[in-house]
Amino acid sequence: MGEEIDDNSTTKAYQIQTISNLYNSGIPNEIISFQLDITEEEVEKTIEKIKNKRL
Repeated sequence: MGEEIDDNSTTKAYQIQTISNLYNSGIPNEIISFQLDITEEEVEKTIEKIKNKRL
C-alpha cells in the first residue's frame, strides 16, 4: 500500500539536524551529548560528517 517509513533512519536524520543546529548555535559538544543522551564521541563524528558535506 505505500512505502514503509524506517523510523530509525528518520530518527537519525532528526538527530543529525538537531546536532547541527545546536553546534551552529555555539552549544558545546559536551552539552549536546548530554541533552541527546549520546556520547560526546558520537557528537564529534556527526559534526565532522556535517562539515565534510559542506566542502
